[in-house]
Parts: sequence; C-alpha cells; structure tokens
Amino acid sequence: SDDVLNSFSLVIDERNSNNETVEFNFIGIEQSEIVYKDLKKNPMEVTVRFISEMITCIKNSKDEVISGSLNQVQKITDVWTFEKIKDKKSSNWLLAATSD
Repeated sequence: SDDVLNSFSLVIDERNSNNETVEFNFIGIEQSEIVYKDLKKNPMEVTVRFISEMITCIKNSKDEVISGSLNQVQKITDVWTFEKIKDKKSSNWLLAATSD
C-alpha cells in the first residue's frame, strides 16, 4: 500500500541524510515449506514460508556499527505468495505478495 511505501522511503531518506548504510549478508535458506496452495482457481496460488539466515547491520558515516551485528546470524521468516495464470504459455510463477 501507499502507506508502507511512504514510511519505507522516509526511513531511506533519514538514513541517507545521516549518512547511514545498511549491510546485508545473505547466508542461505534454512527451510522452505508450502503453507497454502490452490491450483484449481485462476490464477493458481502457492504460498511458501522461507526461513533464511542473514547477518545485517547499520553503519554510521564513520563506518561504525550502530545497530545489528557484523557476525551474529539472524533467522528471518518470510512468507511469499506466488501466482500463475492457467493455460498461459509462460511457465513463470510471479510474486504476488510478501509478509512476515
């Protein structure tokens, strides 16, 4: 929604004005599981829960860590919903929604 995008861009503007940077180090997906599927409706829908591992931190303009960690692995849970229109030549599933 617009509210989410607006608050997201406010955070980005604030980080830029403070010369803060965010570092992500994606380690890998620990687990994935289909939590919902409906292949009868059109578009077909599949929802997958991913548990991934990553290291994330925020640094200030002096390259000092002010939030997060350089070496602490965090487990992040994301839920992604994919859709595919039946009988369409493309075999690609498209990302329709994300949540956590």
